Order: sequence, then structure tokens, then C-alpha cells
Amino acid sequence: MKRLFVFFLVLALSAVIVAGAAHTLFAAQDDVEIREEYVGDRAAANGLIVRSQYYLNASGRGWNTSISIDDGRLESRSTFDFRMNYEYDYFDFLNCELWSVGYTARDVTDNADLRSWLSPYGLTKHTMDVASRTNPGEMRTEVVYLSDYYDLWPWGISGRNGFRYTVISDRDCEKLSDIFRFYIPSDAMAEVIIAKDSSGTIAFLSSQPVGVWHEPVVEPIPEGGNYVIHSEPEDRFTAVGASAMDERGVWLYLAVVDSATGENLLEYRDGPGIYFIPTYHSSGAYYEKGDFMIDSARLIYETGDRPIYLRLSSDEETLQLYSVKGGVLCLTVLDASTGEELYKSELMKTDDTRINFHIAKDDMFLIMDSAGSLVLLREENGIARPVFKTHLDLQVEYPNLSSLAEIFRSPDDHFDFAFDGERVAICDGYSMYVLTADETGLTYFARYNYSPIWDGLVGYSRFGYFGSAQTAYPNVRPPMSVSFQ
Repeated sequence: MKRLFVFFLVLALSAVIVAGAAHTLFAAQDDVEIREEYVGDRAAANGLIVRSQYYLNASGRGWNTSISIDDGRLESRSTFDFRMNYEYDYFDFLNCELWSVGYTARDVTDNADLRSWLSPYGLTKHTMDVASRTNPGEMRTEVVYLSDYYDLWPWGISGRNGFRYTVISDRDCEKLSDIFRFYIPSDAMAEVIIAKDSSGTIAFLSSQPVGVWHEPVVEPIPEGGNYVIHSEPEDRFTAVGASAMDERGVWLYLAVVDSATGENLLEYRDGPGIYFIPTYHSSGAYYEKGDFMIDSARLIYETGDRPIYLRLSSDEETLQLYSVKGGVLCLTVLDASTGEELYKSELMKTDDTRINFHIAKDDMFLIMDSAGSLVLLREENGIARPVFKTHLDLQVEYPNLSSLAEIFRSPDDHFDFAFDGERVAICDGYSMYVLTADETGLTYFARYNYSPIWDGLVGYSRFGYFGSAQTAYPNVRPPMSVSFQ
């Protein structure tokens, strides 16, 4: 009986604690303070609505906030959710990379063991050749020419295409490299360091590019199923390209550009342009469902333009190619199955050889070059046409705010945008910046800082600028969205 009494007492106390916490949390929702730092005219952003979702680290509790501008006034409302779970968006993606020559490893027994260190692709012949000349207990350093070991620079593909994550085999890498042929430059070198223990096992190895030559580093940028391929501008060679994917396969356009001359250094098996690589739709002796069938790759559209972006139309019947030729950003619309050219348009002049900022949303697509020239396109019946253009001064430094150039260095999946026919709004949900612009340029630029007050909740700190590991994280991607009333 005493045990039963204690049990009921514990239940009663738990109910009081939970009820108290709930009362504190819901009472605090009206205390969410939005601190705005901005330049421009707030009234120019009338009708703007900014929505966000964030959750408390490891707590499962979060809040939804809506910020609106009406008659030049900033208003906000927040609601809390006890059961907010992080929502991760699994989307198809493609990662196309040149094999790495820069890496280190330890306790390596043979070439297969070294390959297992690399993720997933790396050049190893030159490293293991130096290792073959290294005696037990010795540390050896050599600088070698890569062209002594390789003819073509291998490409690799990995990704998820409707079915599963897949990495193409070494054999398929060789086939892909025969399609997009990047011959190893004669002056490309690597410094190799090998240290063996007394038993002859490689205790440490290192391979690094040396001299004026730099390895072309290929980095993917997520585009909700599309990846743009680029490298750092200080590299001697810049790998550029674009891709689009659906359940049928991947449309791929690659180039490797000499950063000094702008010359495309690739040679192509069937000519430069867009190649289609189908995916396998059943399991067999060699391919598995979802694998890329490199054997069946074919050129569907030949062009020498510099690739920027590829995008399938909403009905997946047409393919939109954004490219640069002669200082002009062009749009070419193709039949996705046959590669037949359906429509071509010059969008804007640009000095960029690589345009990194572009966002797709519903039937709209926004693209901007590094000088701040921006164009917005809307798709109708598979054809995308410009509906809005403006220019943003990216280099201006604003008091207490970052420059626009700094904001737009963020990955594209941090952003959302909206268009009301006359104005465009863009937001970055990770740095909490919002801007509006009309055809004359920037009209409103702000950063919102959230300050919920949770003094009554033990163990939870106030939420300041996003990025603190002990406060809050975005709940969706992008965590902030914009619209117009």
C-alpha cells in the first residue's frame, strides 16, 4: 500500500513538473524578440513574409516564427512545438570528381589497402612505386612526374539516383575518363613520402602536389538533385560542369579549363557537349539497380559553350542548359530524350567563366553572376523565359551587416526566394539575411536575430546568433522561406 501511495505521488509530482514546463514554454512564445538590423527602405518590402523553423539541440523542442512587413512596420509571431523533429531532405545527387593526388595514410600493407583509405578515388601507382624502393626502417622522399605513371586523369562518379547510393567501379572510371579525356600535364608533379617500420609495413605515406602546379579540386554544390562542379579559382586548372538527373539517368557536361588562358583542356570521345548516362533498372551480373551505365553513355547535344547549369523542366520533357559564350549567359532548351534544340536565348552579358549562384523553385529559376547581374526566369510549357532583371552591388560594406558578396558565398540550398511580378526577395536561413530588390536594384537588406527568453527552463540557454552548438539548429532546408502577400 505504501508503494502504491509513493507511485501515485510520483505521478502527481511528474504531472505538476510537466504542466509547469509547458506553461513556461507557451508563456515564453510571446517573448520571442526579433532584432532587425537593416539598410534601405523597409516600406519597399511591404507584403514580405519570412517564415522559419528551428529546434533546440537534443531537446526535440522548437519553434516556428513568422515575420511580416506591413505599412513599413515589422511584426512577428512565434509558436512552440514540443515534438519538432529534424527533417532531413533526402534528394538525388551526383558527385563527379577527378581522382585525388593529395592524401596521407598509415599502416598500409599493399595497393588495395591504400585504395581503401581513399574516399573513394585516388591515384596510387606513383606512391606505391616509391614504396617499392623504400627499405624496412627507412623514410624516403621523392618528387615524381605523374605523366610517368598515367596518361589520362581518371574521373569518378558517385551519387544517389532514385534507388540507392552508388559508386562506380575502377573499370567504369577508366571508361568515363575515355569519354572526358584530361591528359596528365607533363609538368604535373607530386611529392611522395614513405616511412616503413622494421617489418616492411608502410607506417606512413603522403602524396602531395608540388611546385606551381595545383591539383584540380572538384567540389559538388547541391541543387536539389543537380550538382555543379567547380574548383578554387587559384588552381591552375578549373574543373567546371553541370548535371541533371532523374530516374532515367544523368545528363552530364564537363570541362577542365586552364585558369590563365580560359582554354578547355578536355578532349572528348564524341565531341564536346552534353552526354547522357542511363541508370540500370534491374539487377544483373555486373550492374545493380540504380548504377550508372557508363558503357551506354552517348553524346546527345554538341556545344563548345562553357557549362554553368543543367535543369530538367517540371514535366521532365525538356532540358535547360545555361552556358557562357563570348561574354554572354545563354539559355538553350533541348528535348531531354533526343537532344534536339528547341529554343535558345541570350540572357545577359557577363564576364564570369563560372557562375555559382543559382536557385530553382517551382517553375522559377534565379541566376546571378559574380558582378551582381541577376536574371529570373519562369518556365511555361517546358520553356524558361526571363521575367525579371536587376543588378545588385555585391561589394558595398554596410554598417553591422555583411556585404552581399559574403552572403552569396553560402551554398545554394541555404537560400529561398520569391517574386511578386515587380520585386524579388531572397533569404539565407543560416545567416538570417533577407533582401528585396526591384529593377532599379537593392531596396531593403536586413539581418534578423532571434532572442527567445527561456529563463524558466533549466538547461536551455537563450538563443543568440545561429551557430552556437548549445542553442538552436534549422529544422528544414532551407530553414527560412520568403513569400509576398
